[in-house]
Amino acid sequence: MKINLGSGVDYREGWVNVDNQNIKCDVKHNLTIFPYPFEDNCADAIELNSVLEHIPIPLQQPIINECFRILKLGGTLTIRVPHFTSFHAYNDIEHHRGYTSHSFDGFIRNIEPNSMHEYYDRKKFRSSQAKIIFGKKIQVWNYLIELFVNINQFTRDIYEQSFLSANPAEGVHVELTK
Repeated sequence: MKINLGSGVDYREGWVNVDNQNIKCDVKHNLTIFPYPFEDNCADAIELNSVLEHIPIPLQQPIINECFRILKLGGTLTIRVPHFTSFHAYNDIEHHRGYTSHSFDGFIRNIEPNSMHEYYDRKKFRSSQAKIIFGKKIQVWNYLIELFVNINQFTRDIYEQSFLSANPAEGVHVELTK
């Protein structure tokens, strides 16, 4: 089973589309109410596409933990959120924050032994892949910038921690594997 949480207008055939709005969906459910109406270990994939930034910050961690519960071993949680340099992080009054390529590191097993991440009550995924996405409609050079920035985490860090971030990114795409 594949689940599209907070599907909105992104209704996907072959997926279980979940939303709380008066919109076409397969399951009507408020994502801030736990548990979700799914059994443990039942999903191969879960998508949160432009959803987390609309959720109050204290509820974001429980949502990711709930996705962990629902995913099968080897299943993937895909999260797309606005990058902290993006206009989209702040153009909607309902957005609570922007994100970096490290925002979800605390949900990964053994990413930093003896780090602050060990003290949080977070479910731990086996692996993570992060990518910074750049808008390309008008700024065609962003194709090259995106290729460079996403060579590895070191190049993503160079971008996020230097003057290079003056060229704003559009979003962060993260895949967490259980």
